[in-house]
Amino acid sequence: SIACPLKHHRHYNELIAKNFSRIGSVRLALYNGNLYLDVLLTKVFRPAKTDKTLGIDAGIKKLMVDSDGTQYGLDIERLIDKANRKQHKSKALYRSLAERDAYVNRTVKQLPVANYVIEDLRGLGKNTKKRLSKAFRSKVHRWTYAQLLNRIELHAEVVGVQCQRVAPAYTSQGCSECGFVHKSNR
Repeated sequence: SIACPLKHHRHYNELIAKNFSRIGSVRLALYNGNLYLDVLLTKVFRPAKTDKTLGIDAGIKKLMVDSDGTQYGLDIERLIDKANRKQHKSKALYRSLAERDAYVNRTVKQLPVANYVIEDLRGLGKNTKKRLSKAFRSKVHRWTYAQLLNRIELHAEVVGVQCQRVAPAYTSQGCSECGFVHKSNR
């Protein structure tokens, strides 16, 4: 029998306050000589009551811009440049990447409750060695798109809204009402 003060831990109390409930069992594991106790929690999904849909455009200069024109994460370019200046595999690089990741997490939590639609830009930097400049490739190298997409999807799950990925082709030129695509439709 092991006594563990779960009800007095800050993280546990935050999750219980957000309608999580503890499953009856726990898991005890030994990793690298340290003993860990995994407490299993579950949450009943309750969808949020919202009819609003928000399009989110991810970027390098601004982390996100929504379809209402609100800009989020105006400081992300500075954090990416800061990480790019650090030496490869140094402690300073890992600290700056952790700072960038924490900034992304804080920024995503500022999104209003709505259904999210975001462009699926994965693979943007693949096979671009001859097409793009070295300066652009180095900036995209530390871009946080995959993490941003993951955090938005997790935020949507916690809030209880939907998050949908769409193909990026012609999204800037297509009419949101009728779907008509033209080069001058920006």
